[in-house]
Amino acid sequence: MTSMFSWYARYPISTSPEFLATSPAFYFIRAIEQVVVFSIPTFIFVSGYFAAFLAGRQANKTSYKQTISRIRGLIIPYLVWSVLFMALGVLEGKNFNFERIATNLLLGTTTPAYYYVPLIIQLYLIAPVLIALARRNWKVLIFLTALTQILVHLPASLSLWGIQNEWINAIPQIPKWLFVSRLFWFSAGIVAGLHLIKIRPILQKMNSLFGYSAIFFVVAGFIEWEVFKGPIQTRETIIDWFYEISVLLYFLSLLESKKLPLTKTSNFLGSKSYGIYLAHVPIMEVMARGIYLIAPWVLSNQLLFFILIFITGLGLPLVGMQLFSLPKLKPIYGFLFG
Repeated sequence: MTSMFSWYARYPISTSPEFLATSPAFYFIRAIEQVVVFSIPTFIFVSGYFAAFLAGRQANKTSYKQTISRIRGLIIPYLVWSVLFMALGVLEGKNFNFERIATNLLLGTTTPAYYYVPLIIQLYLIAPVLIALARRNWKVLIFLTALTQILVHLPASLSLWGIQNEWINAIPQIPKWLFVSRLFWFSAGIVAGLHLIKIRPILQKMNSLFGYSAIFFVVAGFIEWEVFKGPIQTRETIIDWFYEISVLLYFLSLLESKKLPLTKTSNFLGSKSYGIYLAHVPIMEVMARGIYLIAPWVLSNQLLFFILIFITGLGLPLVGMQLFSLPKLKPIYGFLFG
């Protein structure tokens, strides 16, 4: 998207953004963007499930000891990569005063993607309270957090639909780094971690419904954006939320005997996901800027540009993790990739 709408002046042949916005490449990228919108909610759901797993299904009290250990494993690599990214900014000529550095580190604003770490840390800190509520009455917890999530997505939805009045404008837009913005998904993960054995048979009876719902809502979300011509950003709408729920329920409702394709590959990448997440941002940015400066002709071939960025963003972090898995470098691995 950056290539198409911010860097189009570097194309060998002058091409207008209006033409690019109706090109097959644009719709291909938009389709991918729409399909993968469930990824961050899924990460947070799995984190909630993991928090419940650590707490134990039968325990009466939840210890902060394991929570603090988990947070330590998240925050050290996050700080390393954040400082590295800001160092690249200094080389570029940017100025970072103390206030800006502190804000970047506390709120995850070093890059648009790093908000996830402060967010998940907040959720881990309140996990004991959520686990206690899930044990007491999980249905109430799900209902209240789902209602909260709808209110979180409401401003983006109404803005996209062109609905504006003083009451709607008074609804605050919750920043992505604040725990309220994703509270439902973490709570849902906790509920699944504590009660999935009981609710799974019910979900399995509706597996097909969830699958068809996911297809319906991903198409509806794509049409919604196209009809209303929304901004290119990653703020989900309420339709996106229904799609995310449908995808999640579909996987939860799969029979245990159901084998998914590429399971070994998925498990391998899943175990490396935090390292990939942290490293891919600076790597992709450096790669993209290098293409901009050295080989601008690639920009006009959006599919080639997309493939190069994808391979680089996934491949180089994996190569780096493999390298730091060597015996002499292994002590450093945890500081870089968690």
